[in-house]
Amino acid sequence: MSFVIAVSPAINWLRQGRYNLLAELRTEGASAARVEAELAKSDTTRRLLRRGATFGEYTAAMGGRTDGMTAARWRFVSANHTADATGDLEALRGTPVLLALAGHDTNVDTAETERVYGEVLGSDTLTVAHYPDAAHSLVKESLERSEPKLVLTALLAPRHLFAEGFLADQRRFLAAPDRARP
Repeated sequence: MSFVIAVSPAINWLRQGRYNLLAELRTEGASAARVEAELAKSDTTRRLLRRGATFGEYTAAMGGRTDGMTAARWRFVSANHTADATGDLEALRGTPVLLALAGHDTNVDTAETERVYGEVLGSDTLTVAHYPDAAHSLVKESLERSEPKLVLTALLAPRHLFAEGFLADQRRFLAAPDRARP
């Protein structure tokens, strides 16, 4: 039997990027002026991507400041910035899907993801699980914020890394009669 366990998936590259930018700025407590400046920079990047600009053009448009963008990363972003999973979800119709969503996800707009998965897949085969105390990776958000705690937990109690119920929900999903092994 086929099945999918989708953990914090994004739907649309550009919308996810904008969501992530705003979420990070909110978390940092950025001023309105900084938010405006970052959005303007993001909009410039989007315009460059739309017209197929080279890395050199990107670097020039950013005034020489690439903020970690490399030529290889620019090629990757250029190739993928129009990615949208909505059409690909059609292929999952009729396949059991467990959609795991984090409550502290600054990378992915989980409300959009849940809405689109629900619209495309319907409720017959879609199971949505929410983990309010989890970060994007479904690791407990409190651990993700502390590198020492994260490392110690990973070494000494790895099953305690994940949000409450995440591993048990996967076991239950996999044990369902329609996913039983022949």
